[in-house]
Amino acid sequence: MQFIVYQYKQASHYKMFVDVQSDIVETLKRCMAIPLIESHYLSEKVNKVLFPLIRIDGEDYRLMTTELSSVPVEVIGEVIADLGDYADEVKDALNLMFWGI
Repeated sequence: MQFIVYQYKQASHYKMFVDVQSDIVETLKRCMAIPLIESHYLSEKVNKVLFPLIRIDGEDYRLMTTELSSVPVEVIGEVIADLGDYADEVKDALNLMFWGI
């Protein structure tokens, strides 16, 4: 589901990711996702549109937009959060990365 944060079940530097794929687009056993990382790992000087700050359960994370990838459904774990309230920030980050706007 678009804008849902899931636990990443596979061993990885990232512990969770956001499903950014439209709910009307189906891909065979995969989804487009952007990982989240704890905000303290990035400098305060990062582009705040490209790497928006996301708050989940009182903790700050950055959307790692440049790490967008297709992930297999097998790595999708438990639902952690719904980022519907951050939909504009996620879309703005993708627009900046792909179209420079």
